[in-house]
Amino acid sequence: MLEKYGITTNHEKMDNGELRFRLISDDGSSYIRTVAPSVGVWQKSHSHSTLTETYIVQKGWIKIAELENENVAFNKVCQGEIYSTRPNVPHNLYMSQGTVLHCVKHGNLSVNDWNPCPALDELIKKF
Repeated sequence: MLEKYGITTNHEKMDNGELRFRLISDDGSSYIRTVAPSVGVWQKSHSHSTLTETYIVQKGWIKIAELENENVAFNKVCQGEIYSTRPNVPHNLYMSQGTVLHCVKHGNLSVNDWNPCPALDELIKKF
């Protein structure tokens, strides 16, 4: 039924143990409900050229690492709070154990816009 409205689903268990439940529109926007496992986990560092990810923390907390001018800045986002990424700023997300997170991907979604950032992955290993 969803397909006739341009919506598909993609649900999976990630390598780090997260459960992700996705609704994806044919215009490129999407909604993802992510449930952290029983231990805290980092995701994979990346950036987007044209889209924005808005995170809504339903339960628990997240820490967002962002890389700007070779410096890493951390922002803690707690239950009930919202945070949006900025285009071209590499970021990574740490989810505390049991966190429930909602992510909305929005903006200019004309291309697949996920750019890995292994340099940030290396830098956050120190923290």
